[in-house]
Amino acid sequence: MILTLAGVWIIFINYIKYIFMHMKKGWLFAGITIIFLIIGIVFYFGAYKRNDYSLNAVKYCYGVLKDKFYGVYVRVFMDKNNRYLDVNEVLVKLMIKEGENIEKNIGVRNLGFDSLFVRVDDTLQDVVLDRSEFELFDQANIKLNFTGTSKGVYVGRLNFRVNDDEIYLPLIFEVETKNVDFDVNIDVAPEYTISEPGEQVILTVRLFNLIGEKRNVDVEYSLVDTDGISYYSEKESLIVGEDIGYDKSLMLPENLHYGEYVFVVKVTYEDSLGVGTYLLYVDRDDQRDTYYDVIKENWMNLVVLFILLVFVVLVIFSYRRSLV
Repeated sequence: MILTLAGVWIIFINYIKYIFMHMKKGWLFAGITIIFLIIGIVFYFGAYKRNDYSLNAVKYCYGVLKDKFYGVYVRVFMDKNNRYLDVNEVLVKLMIKEGENIEKNIGVRNLGFDSLFVRVDDTLQDVVLDRSEFELFDQANIKLNFTGTSKGVYVGRLNFRVNDDEIYLPLIFEVETKNVDFDVNIDVAPEYTISEPGEQVILTVRLFNLIGEKRNVDVEYSLVDTDGISYYSEKESLIVGEDIGYDKSLMLPENLHYGEYVFVVKVTYEDSLGVGTYLLYVDRDDQRDTYYDVIKENWMNLVVLFILLVFVVLVIFSYRRSLV
């Protein structure tokens, strides 16, 4: 691979040198060449990195760049026929009062040129979808309806299937009582955003006293997956006068699979229930890789960037020599 790249580079440099020696308007050629080089890089990241050399690569790059420009993060997956589907949400997290109903539109888009047959289902009984299967040509909306029949936290997922491939969207519904006396908020430091099984996670819990009187409240902690299975549960009683904040240590079980888990905190006082949730990612933390690991996994990207940098320098140098 390296020898091939070196050979192509030598031929390319000699070609550039010949062109600049025989063209007076070298700047025009340089501009056109840079444009084609940018197109080549787009195809590299859109085609080579995904092993898809069809025109889907162009549409895929356009869609991702467009979403990045507008600040929207999308989840993209590819089926066995190199067809792309993206969902415009990474998480659906909604809070309602007990007995209320809420609707949410979820956008899906076909990034390929062929139509997709999409099947959708969910893992929560209280979720109603306006469609379970449909053919997707360009883009469409799926309407999700949820009714908070009883107070608590409901965790599940929305499954999107194309042929044998699947992508899922986590669902979190926080159902509080109509009158909340004590509420809760959860925050996590950036270093604990992605953790591995068996590691310790520190979460910051903040309790808010909304009645202004000192009371004894019950606080329940739990960790559940998107199937609703609980892996950790703990209860304690706290005396809360003013708003308080404290760190809660959570040791992730060793038997956790890679995936997404929800840390849940419930604060109960008499008939009042306040809830807070936080989505945790259990996975291999790439940020902890050494510099050697980063270079090893991204050496092709570094080579492409180096070639681009050398090419730009040579174009500028050759153009200035042509003016002498």
